[in-house]
Amino acid sequence: CAAAVLAGLGRVLPAAGSRRTLLGTFAALACFSFLLMIPRIHPLALFALAAGVGLQAGRWLADRPAAVRRWARATTLPLAALILAAAAVVNVRFMLRDRASLHPAVAAPAGAPNVLLIIWDTVRSASLSLYGYERPTSTFLSEFARTGVVFDWAFTTAPWTLAAHGSLFTGHYPFDLTAGWDVPLDGRHATLAEELAARGFATGGFNANHIFGPAEYGLGRGFGHYEARPLSVGRVLTASPVLEQLFHVYRHRFDPDLVLHEWSGENVAASFWRWRERVGARPYFAFLNFFDAHEPYTPPAPFDTLFGRPDVRRVIVDRRPTDGEVRDLRDAYDGAIAYLDDQLRQLIGELERRGELDRTLIIIASDHGEHLGEHGLLDHGNTLYSPLLRVPLVIRMPGRVPADRRIQHAISLRDLPRTVFDLVGVRPAVDFPGRSLARFWTGDGAAVAGDTVLAQVPFAPGQPDWYPLAAGDIRSVLLWPLQLIVDGRGEEQVFDLAEDPAGLRDIAAQVAPGDLERLRAALAAFPARARVENAAR
Repeated sequence: CAAAVLAGLGRVLPAAGSRRTLLGTFAALACFSFLLMIPRIHPLALFALAAGVGLQAGRWLADRPAAVRRWARATTLPLAALILAAAAVVNVRFMLRDRASLHPAVAAPAGAPNVLLIIWDTVRSASLSLYGYERPTSTFLSEFARTGVVFDWAFTTAPWTLAAHGSLFTGHYPFDLTAGWDVPLDGRHATLAEELAARGFATGGFNANHIFGPAEYGLGRGFGHYEARPLSVGRVLTASPVLEQLFHVYRHRFDPDLVLHEWSGENVAASFWRWRERVGARPYFAFLNFFDAHEPYTPPAPFDTLFGRPDVRRVIVDRRPTDGEVRDLRDAYDGAIAYLDDQLRQLIGELERRGELDRTLIIIASDHGEHLGEHGLLDHGNTLYSPLLRVPLVIRMPGRVPADRRIQHAISLRDLPRTVFDLVGVRPAVDFPGRSLARFWTGDGAAVAGDTVLAQVPFAPGQPDWYPLAAGDIRSVLLWPLQLIVDGRGEEQVFDLAEDPAGLRDIAAQVAPGDLERLRAALAAFPARARVENAAR
């Protein structure tokens, strides 16, 4: 691509097609691609360093044309063969793993149900009509939820994708996991998919989150079949780190709504059903991540204008939004949720048509929520306020989960692995942390207490100075109904979520001393991992 551009320029500007320019450009691009793997360096600094390397390399190489030609002849074919061989090995490995997963050495227990985990990425409870929102964003979910159990106060452990998914797959809190902004989830802790696969379940993951969903981030561990960021024009165009950076610059400057990696809910469901046909009669565990409510909020018609005709669909992160921008984003976000609700309606309808609905454990949740103007913020992954932590949770399975029940206790999504094995009736080889949520309809009175809910978000470079996260890691503990948040400066905020579900009124100055000490003591037991980002700061 770079060679074609320079060749074209060379017809107009001879200097652009010179040997020095060509060699220097390729050296600069190679250096820039390498430097992009190093976090916490400003893109302008990367560009300046790469340009300097390219300038010097162009001069040095241009003076040695014979050596450059010999090197090019000697390495072109071997490098091409190496790339093709690596691609073949990766694809064959995935193909063999997929095929082997359909013929396991261990048979699933007789009568074991299917397990379907549906994650509405970035969907907060406050924007669902299921939880009292005034707009009809989740009419089908509200109806469907009456056939199972609704948790009114379910909380995630992290306000961003990788750590949140890591918790709901392993039962561990983020401080026990390796999942970081630039560090994948490692294999220290068993995942739900790994344990169900070892018990004979077919396992399939379909993850539309193109940021942290790809298998290299660790969320595909345990799935015999895993799809994330499928091959598309957008993926090819941004396969190069340099092109990806140019795409981000272009989108920021000229077309904020441009999306190249989109994998819609309809695509996720279609991929799931194709895999389902191959599974046959075996019980399966399927994980479906629907990404349509993540910004930019661009659902298809008619959902794109269902609640208005917003001009703004991508969140603003470099300044505080205006009231009009918040209204636009809320309209677009609500339309995206309504689209997800319609996709759920079609998915459940197809399960019922196939006769699978009542023999499938269905869990519908979100990994985290979203800010829509609260505290002057948008987006997620930047605080631990209630709009980011409080998420929907619906569990349905006739015969093992009661119908038309709402649970008022505060619970953590880290309890999901224990809950799945409890309801499926299979004993895992590992003892997952947390407690089964089935205790709320099977246990005695002493067993149904809510959780102490912990959450954490690590410092991330590049945050605006006025963002709470810019000061360092943020930690939170919830002892119902009081939530304590402590930021990187050590400043405390307390919210009464029973009286103030959105967490807008800080009552730290009014809370009883005894309650504040209980919260501090609970947070003090919260292991705080030393992070690379903190050391760099």
